[in-house]
Amino acid sequence: MFRVFLLLGLSFWLVSCKSVSDIPTKEAKAPAGAQAQAIRITRAFQYGGKLVLKEYNLPAGRYALSHSDSKGDFYQAPSELKVRDFPLYYTVPGGVYWKRGEAKPTTIYIKAKVLGVTKLGGASSIPFGGATP
Repeated sequence: MFRVFLLLGLSFWLVSCKSVSDIPTKEAKAPAGAQAQAIRITRAFQYGGKLVLKEYNLPAGRYALSHSDSKGDFYQAPSELKVRDFPLYYTVPGGVYWKRGEAKPTTIYIKAKVLGVTKLGGASSIPFGGATP
């Protein structure tokens, strides 16, 4: 029984540690209705890690427009997000999602092969430094 749990745990760890980089690397042309070609995040910041053990660390820098959906725009981080999922540490592609009509972005997103794009709301403390038209 112990071996089964050990194998399951090891399998989960191997899958979750894999770095996925299938977010487009070319900067997308801003589609009609996109809020900006890029945004600037003034300093690195953390999301999560309080009540749940998972913590996402996003870098400072220029976040280029990756793609859009009907409600907002996805801006890709300049490097992968560092994730602390106790006891594991790994990286995952992601960035910031800016809903249309809002003054600044308040959502981060991650992208994984298995689950696709996942939006994580409630990140109102994103140190937003402005947009590039």
